[in-house]
Amino acid sequence: MNDDNTTLIIMAAAGLAVSLSAIPLIIGRVPRNRWYGFRLPSTLADDRVWYQANREMGWFLMGVGLLPCLLAAPTFLSLFRVPAFLILAVMGLSAPVAIAYGAHRAQKLKEQIDSQA
Repeated sequence: MNDDNTTLIIMAAAGLAVSLSAIPLIIGRVPRNRWYGFRLPSTLADDRVWYQANREMGWFLMGVGLLPCLLAAPTFLSLFRVPAFLILAVMGLSAPVAIAYGAHRAQKLKEQIDSQA
């Protein structure tokens, strides 16, 4: 096994760990706290916004975590070689997009809930 394969294995394992960390968010098992979850003023202000925004962001987190696994699979299956830098680039671009969408969505959820009150 060469260094590039080791890098791919580490990235796939890290991606799997990120995906697993999304499960409690998706199933709504994480209360508002200081350390874990999608923490914005809009999500911290109301439990309904917190749980819905974290559920949605959990799905994004699951996807971002599975990306390195999916992108590394062809190399492990000897179909074709996927460079490690490509996986890092895809992950590096997808995370900020997910965060920006999540922030926008959390604000919309807060406005929606506030208008119902």
